[in-house]
Amino acid sequence: MQVRVFFILLFKGFFERLPSSFFEAAKIDGAGELYIFTKICMPLSKPIVALIGLQAFISGWGDFMWYYLIANRPQLWTLNVAMFTIGGSGGTGLVKQNFLMGLAFIMVLPVMICVAIFSKQIKTSVISSGIKE
Repeated sequence: MQVRVFFILLFKGFFERLPSSFFEAAKIDGAGELYIFTKICMPLSKPIVALIGLQAFISGWGDFMWYYLIANRPQLWTLNVAMFTIGGSGGTGLVKQNFLMGLAFIMVLPVMICVAIFSKQIKTSVISSGIKE
């Protein structure tokens, strides 16, 4: 729940920072609210949407406690729960460390790919955060 509130505040701050001259010029040209939203707001908000999408993916991907409490069968385990359950909770040491490191790499790989895909939008959002009207 707290993450969703943070996303709303992030969107609010981003849209308040957009120059009002864009919207005034569009209204003078006769553009409606839907046109302003789809043709001006959404193209300008690509960086913030990419950032929020990436953060939502990472928080969902790395969520451990919910799946640990709910998943009662090994077929339902996420990679985080499987690594915890297989590797460390029993303390028996039967699982080799290179297997656990390979599993950890597989867990991090989708996050690294997403960050690489959205790196341009992340850089744009960081660069544009210092611009004032």
